[in-house]
Amino acid sequence: MKSNRLAALITLCLVAIFGVVVAKGEDQTVKVSIPFGFSAGGTQLSAGEYAVKKLQNTDGSLTIKSEHEGALMLAILSGERRSDPTCLIFNRYGDKYFLASVWVAETGTGYQVPKTKMEREMIARGASPTVELLAANTR
Repeated sequence: MKSNRLAALITLCLVAIFGVVVAKGEDQTVKVSIPFGFSAGGTQLSAGEYAVKKLQNTDGSLTIKSEHEGALMLAILSGERRSDPTCLIFNRYGDKYFLASVWVAETGTGYQVPKTKMEREMIARGASPTVELLAANTR
């Protein structure tokens, strides 16, 4: 567990320059550069510049879009308040990444993305994830 946290902290420090956050009241958009392919809401997405946004009038629907592709995810609004920086949190199994949650520092709220069928199957086969944080700079 300590090695996962250390790896996450190192990753956080290394990638902190990759993103920008814009938060305006309820209109929360997180812009971030993701340097690896990943799965979000069951959709496979490639590395690139993405905007993650909460859909208005929903408790936890998020979109993640790039210029060329995107996904819609149902997410669970976390009741937990955290002081972490704005970031996307991924579960990594070998070379496969799964978006696990999105945290927005300005509002202290987060959105948990449920595990996909593929991720649950990997866990059932005994795979254990490494947590990867991809931080965003705040302007």
